[in-house]
Amino acid sequence: MRRIPSTVGELDLRTATAIGLNGRRFFFTTTDDLDANGIPDHQELAPDSPVDLNQAGTPDVDQITELFKALRTVVGEGQVGLATGAETAIRQVASLGPDQFESHGEKPDRFLLELIGFTVEVENPGDAATLTVYPSEPAPEGYDWYKYEPCKGWYLFTGADFSADRKSVTITIQDGGHGDFYAEPDSLVVDPGGVGCISYAEPSDGSEGSSSGGGGAGDCLVASMLPIQE
Repeated sequence: MRRIPSTVGELDLRTATAIGLNGRRFFFTTTDDLDANGIPDHQELAPDSPVDLNQAGTPDVDQITELFKALRTVVGEGQVGLATGAETAIRQVASLGPDQFESHGEKPDRFLLELIGFTVEVENPGDAATLTVYPSEPAPEGYDWYKYEPCKGWYLFTGADFSADRKSVTITIQDGGHGDFYAEPDSLVVDPGGVGCISYAEPSDGSEGSSSGGGGAGDCLVASMLPIQE
């Protein structure tokens, strides 16, 4: 697999689409990744962090490679890990806030640990990348994986597979196809997404119908069963 330098530094996606490396789009610049490990320096785990999100028996901070990254979330005290398999390499990953993106489409009003944005290199143009996300909190029932793309806006990503304990979710993204931010196969899978839900509050008169930012996990469970308009 060819080597592509990781490029890191927090940017919103509208800015990120204007930068690139050899014509390929990345989320970040190198200025915030002095150790060149593909994680923004201000989001790295502390050197003595005991967090082991993938339950490998080793602190995540000691597992950082092209196949696994772990970082602190941009909001709160959470962490998130990202793992991939052979024939792929995680070039960069960062925690992002959902308000950095446009609101069109079916944008969740609740996110578990904000979003992650990542760039993963696959062996050949058009190959698929299978990744597992490890949030530091289990996803409540009714929460699912949501993505953002410029043309579609926010949408529920089909095919996300949550573990039985809801402590991880596995997604498969096709380079230039299903789930990729860019429609052209270029050996790079780019994805901003996260675990979230759309909640619906019951109107005070008891009638069915309106949506709002209220409601609990039960509301999200109902909402997750509704079809997404495309």
